[in-house]
Amino acid sequence: MRLSQKQLRTIIKEELTNVLAEYRTFPQFPEDLPEDFKEKIHVLIDSGDEQSIEMARALMDSFGEPDYVDSYIDYFEVGTPEKLGNRGRDLNRSISPKDDTLTKIRYIRKKRELDAEAERKLKAIAARTGEKYEDLYDRYVRNFLRK
Repeated sequence: MRLSQKQLRTIIKEELTNVLAEYRTFPQFPEDLPEDFKEKIHVLIDSGDEQSIEMARALMDSFGEPDYVDSYIDYFEVGTPEKLGNRGRDLNRSISPKDDTLTKIRYIRKKRELDAEAERKLKAIAARTGEKYEDLYDRYVRNFLRK
């Protein structure tokens, strides 16, 4: 039985998704802490502000959960370069040479915003995980350029 390149890619993506789903679990929040405290910790982390994240780390450390913040961040960062690349690919598909000038200007603005967001997020991941920024950026670009 011969598989086309498209079928092979589909199978690989499905298997990769299954493997990631097996190992990617949401971190357990301590049961003895109130639900509103959990929400406040998540708001601090989700803000993206380094001071707020450090405050969340300090609070969780004081409750004996020093790894919770990093586990929470890791959970949501899996596949970030690919997700950003997919957004870029979708953005590229939204523009055509026949579009008017205003549409093209809006496209350029959105593209710059996406590039700035990708740079910021990928550098933060690289600094925290030790991965090379260039490798993360290459993953972003590969998905961006994928047909």
